[in-house]
Amino acid sequence: MEAVISAVYKDDGNYLFKCFSGCDQHTVFQTIKDMGLLPQLPERPEYLSSIKPIPYIQTPIFQQEWHYTDEDGVTLFVKQRFKTNDAKGKTYKTLRVMPDNSRQTKLGDCRIVPYKLPDLIQATAAGRVVYITEGEKAADALGSLGVVATTSHAGSGNWSPELNQYFAGANVVIVPDNDQAGWNYAHRVVEALLPVAK
Repeated sequence: MEAVISAVYKDDGNYLFKCFSGCDQHTVFQTIKDMGLLPQLPERPEYLSSIKPIPYIQTPIFQQEWHYTDEDGVTLFVKQRFKTNDAKGKTYKTLRVMPDNSRQTKLGDCRIVPYKLPDLIQATAAGRVVYITEGEKAADALGSLGVVATTSHAGSGNWSPELNQYFAGANVVIVPDNDQAGWNYAHRVVEALLPVAK
């Protein structure tokens, strides 16, 4: 059986084949392909080959919260630690605690104090040594050994000058993390506290 087939090149760059003998499209296409009559179509770029898969971003998982309080134990702000799946593996968030216990994402004019301020005040008054660590986790670890330890909320990148007043007359030992950032932090704290601490 002979079939009459027409091929039309469309404006969108595709070919339209039509069989006037009632053949279905699949049969028409396969027949033209088998006879080697398909026109050479320009190669289409592999659009997806240049697209890199987006790594799975896990929502940070809350791990721990540390309270920074005034002399009477009233929380002024909290620092939260979250586990992440990036190279650093962790991130932090600082929240101001308002008098009604609501929390704000900006500290604003919040009073900045050292971690465990009441313990720091008592230790200084008693002439005990106060240890300054790089981070709350290290301070808690030393505290579990029965010593008084504190830190600043900003980590190794910062030491707020307003913290200096709380160490006036204190016997201070600085315990840095054993890396470059840790030693830089230690030097920064030493320079800040030499004029006020023992």
